[in-house]
Amino acid sequence: MLVHAGHPGGDHGVPRGPARGLRSVVTHRVYVSADLEGVAGVSHLRQTMRGTDDYPDARALMAAEVNAAVEGALDGGAQSVLVNDAHGDMTNLRAADLHPAAVLLSGWPKVPWAMMQGIEPADLVVCFIGYHSPAGTGGSVLEHTFSSRLFMDLRVNGDVWGEAEFNAALAAELGVPVGLATGDGVFCAAVAERIPGIETVAVKQGFGYNVSSSMHPSLVRERIRVAARRAVERAIAGDLPLLALPERYVVEATLPNGGAADLCTLLPDTERLGGRLVRRVTETADGALRTVLGWLHLAGAQAPGHPTIPGGRA
Repeated sequence: MLVHAGHPGGDHGVPRGPARGLRSVVTHRVYVSADLEGVAGVSHLRQTMRGTDDYPDARALMAAEVNAAVEGALDGGAQSVLVNDAHGDMTNLRAADLHPAAVLLSGWPKVPWAMMQGIEPADLVVCFIGYHSPAGTGGSVLEHTFSSRLFMDLRVNGDVWGEAEFNAALAAELGVPVGLATGDGVFCAAVAERIPGIETVAVKQGFGYNVSSSMHPSLVRERIRVAARRAVERAIAGDLPLLALPERYVVEATLPNGGAADLCTLLPDTERLGGRLVRRVTETADGALRTVLGWLHLAGAQAPGHPTIPGGRA
């Protein structure tokens, strides 16, 4: 989950080039983007919010799953691992709690790519840890897209996209495959269909927005370690395909109210299609992600809060 936004910039920074999708440089650095809603043992929104009594345990569970992915990556041949804290204010992971081989990217705002900040074209493979389904997905725990308060629906070329799709598209545009994703069963089934060949670990099953049944954390961590090792081994062998990218991105968002839609039109080339619907067209995955982050940054002040959560923001 991303609450705080990136930069409302244009479509720049990632050239397609004549050989888009082909990797010219290979290193053994693994990139980990870590969220919280898809972690085993996390079921309720309260657990994901700083200031609640449940949050300290949830951030510890998050760190343990990240460490399992780091250990697996090293077992598979990674030389280094960059971990990007990608939940909320992006300061959930504590450096002292992480594997010594991990380099932690923490803090916000992370401009321009937020949940994918710090990724480089030379990275070997991307791992999504603790991810979740897009807004409106039935039977999935804590489903939302970037903000549970702002985006009621996000689509690209008519298809529902979640954080995993936007982030995987950016990685593919840079030439980096996504090799592992963890989260609930609905999320894992969907991402496996979207990204053929990806390793997945379903850590829990959803029974509603705030209800899930989870495997024991120790079992989850072992499965993540094994899956991360396989993902890295396959990446080194060149056995991970890139996400297929469209020629252009028609990004559409349904907002909670007209005020939010008004503010989104401050981003150049944004069209107001209706009372709460906005659209922007771009030619790159970089531009699509910047579009969504720009809207989030501009319109977040108009999003309603969660009255049952201290501070009312998520």
